Amino acid sequence: MAPDRRVLAARRTQPAGRSSGCGQCRGAVSPSPGGEPPRSARCAGPHPPCQPAAGRGRYALASRTGPVSVRRRRHVRDHHPNATLATDPNLAELAAAGLRPGIQRRAFAIALLHPLTPRGIRATTVGLADTLRLHPARWAGLAAVFAAAYLTGNWTAVLAGVLVPRLVLYPLLAWWSLLVEHTWWDPEHRTGTPAEVEAGRCMRLYPRSRVLAALAAATWLPYGDLHHYAHSAHPGLRWNYLPALERHLPDPHFTPTALFAGQTSVVQRHRTALT
Repeated sequence: MAPDRRVLAARRTQPAGRSSGCGQCRGAVSPSPGGEPPRSARCAGPHPPCQPAAGRGRYALASRTGPVSVRRRRHVRDHHPNATLATDPNLAELAAAGLRPGIQRRAFAIALLHPLTPRGIRATTVGLADTLRLHPARWAGLAAVFAAAYLTGNWTAVLAGVLVPRLVLYPLLAWWSLLVEHTWWDPEHRTGTPAEVEAGRCMRLYPRSRVLAALAAATWLPYGDLHHYAHSAHPGLRWNYLPALERHLPDPHFTPTALFAGQTSVVQRHRTALT
């Protein structure tokens, strides 16, 4: 099947030495000398997988607005070549939240909601504080946001419009986004092209439901996060070309129909792999 014209156009407009967008965000990546996207693109964007961790023992999604150098190192050098392997920092993040082999049912349920737990909220807060400490200029923007919310609806607007979304809702959705990227604990280790390798450790949520896929892409899996398999296979491709690219890739080894419910859901797959 011939490649989609939009994919070909994207490649033609990305000559050697120029920068393009990461597969999942608008951050810059550097193609290889031959013009093709490198296996590990230099991503520096705002979406969850391209953000830094506060440390292997801390809830890492809390500090995903840190220095660009940290984001690049964790996403490009540490995660992409080592996805689902013991050296993958994202796998360490999941383990730090309690998602380890042998986990009990109750602990597993709590780990799925880790950002809502006291430990998760504390880590999110600490991560934001670290960012403000490293970037004092952001205090002005933060003050403006709080002032605008207060003038709009007093402390109710501050709580419901700023604090709850930033400290609770966003970290939870980012956490679920991480969970649906890979079959973290039972991948099929394959050899071959990058697409063939990634097909054995990535998943694609809602493969047969355009409605659910569109809803996810518009809410909790934005900037191409829904298409993490395509991003992993071609990390240098700009995020908005991923849906077109995905149509020309073979299906990954796991295509869950739901996040939580059913035998073919993401949660059931992870639960089975850990027990």
